[in-house]
Amino acid sequence: MPAIWVHKDEDFAPARQLIDHYQVQRADRMRQEYELIRQRGELRTMWHSFIENPLRFIGYMALIAVVLYLSLRFFLSF
Repeated sequence: MPAIWVHKDEDFAPARQLIDHYQVQRADRMRQEYELIRQRGELRTMWHSFIENPLRFIGYMALIAVVLYLSLRFFLSF
């Protein structure tokens, strides 16, 4: 969420315009980078994470399962 402090109300419109312009440029740049990585075949997936370090991956999945269990056990009456 973009935010900027301005001291004068008349500075708000130009500041907002700068933020909007930056966000459009950044979104375009990120899309281009993503597409380039995808075309090169360098896009990381969950499978890549598992192959790279299976124990860490399984540990994270177990931690996620514990957090979900503790969060939902009162609502679902396990």
